[in-house]
Amino acid sequence: MALELQEGQGKLFARRNVTGKQPTHDGEMMINGELIPISAWVREDKNGNAWVSFQVDEYKQKRGYNGRRRPPENDDDIRF
Repeated sequence: MALELQEGQGKLFARRNVTGKQPTHDGEMMINGELIPISAWVREDKNGNAWVSFQVDEYKQKRGYNGRRRPPENDDDIRF
């Protein structure tokens, strides 16, 4: 059963095989009735305390993000 998000709620999922500067988590949040993709990184400060930083990915939103892990591909340009 899928989690139904209410206004101001979100969900994050841990990503596997993360390398370099890739987000450790990704998900989405309901803002003004729209699902907005978000990315998160679990980080550690100099004292070893864990903290989380977030980023709202407006680029995906502008490209028609539809709740999947990545925007849909357009295969109209494939020539045979």
